[in-house]
Amino acid sequence: MTRRIAVVVAILVLTIVVCGCELLQNLIPTLPPEAVISIEKTRLQPNESVPVSARGSTSPSGNALTEFIWNFGDGSSDVVLSHPHAPRYSYPYGGNYTITLVVKDDWGRYSNPDTILVTVNHHPVPVAYPQKLTSWPIGQAFYRIPDGQVVYPRSRIEPQGIIPVMSYTYWKIDSSSSSDRDGWIISQHLNWAGNHIGSGQVFYIAIPADGSMYTIELTVIDNEGLGNSMRYGLVSPLG
Repeated sequence: MTRRIAVVVAILVLTIVVCGCELLQNLIPTLPPEAVISIEKTRLQPNESVPVSARGSTSPSGNALTEFIWNFGDGSSDVVLSHPHAPRYSYPYGGNYTITLVVKDDWGRYSNPDTILVTVNHHPVPVAYPQKLTSWPIGQAFYRIPDGQVVYPRSRIEPQGIIPVMSYTYWKIDSSSSSDRDGWIISQHLNWAGNHIGSGQVFYIAIPADGSMYTIELTVIDNEGLGNSMRYGLVSPLG
């Protein structure tokens, strides 16, 4: 009988303790956690790691923070971490992105979201217009492919215009239409097979009239040092 009474008393005590804890939890005024995004800069380059963390997030009630839920505003899934350190994330394309952070404490309560807007630099757009020439200014220098020599082609005047004597075709490459939507272009360079042809907006080149394709590459660089390149194939008929 005594053992039975002891068991009943133990059950009652345990019930009181459990209920008391739940009641105490409900009676003590507690606040949800607060999410705070810390960021070093809001202007980024494509594929640059986003320099954010949740180090400033807190729990006014002194509870532990157990989840840090990030959304990077580019349509991808949430990134859920168990620590406040910076997640590894980057944006491949330029644009404006809203980063959102929500934190959760060990009582299962969620914070209100904290947000911050970041801007990613757009790649500059290289545009070149190759034009095969039938005439050119007297004394115009041409970069000759494939030997890399700078030449001043001889010409003779014919009724239909100035006709080159050498078995090359002569081209003007105009890259002045290249653009940058959120800045400006500071330099433009033309290359062939890894060889630097020149810098500027207008280039003159000579390629053999042998029916082969010669691929040139235009690279433009914007005011933030971000570059972009485009290739063009030039073909001369057999001459």
